[in-house]
Amino acid sequence: MPFYHPIRTDLSRHLCVGNKSTVIEVFKTDVQTTYDAGGLLELLNARFPGNKVNFDLHDCDNILRIEGLQYSPEDVIFLMKQQGFHCEILSH
Repeated sequence: MPFYHPIRTDLSRHLCVGNKSTVIEVFKTDVQTTYDAGGLLELLNARFPGNKVNFDLHDCDNILRIEGLQYSPEDVIFLMKQQGFHCEILSH
């Protein structure tokens, strides 16, 4: 079983598994419907393959969560804004 060691930084959360560091970022969005979330998931998964991407529309901040190694939070925000949605890093 791998040892998980969380490391906290000012903007993102890191989870170390062995010698790899996985970045976990949580965003506040204005996505309201499962239809919109589904379309955005397809787009985000195509743009950032190999990452875990999900929405929690039951949360008051309509959370977008991304976990992986190959993405930039700034690119996520830019892509969301291109699609007409507000997106910002959720502060801790």
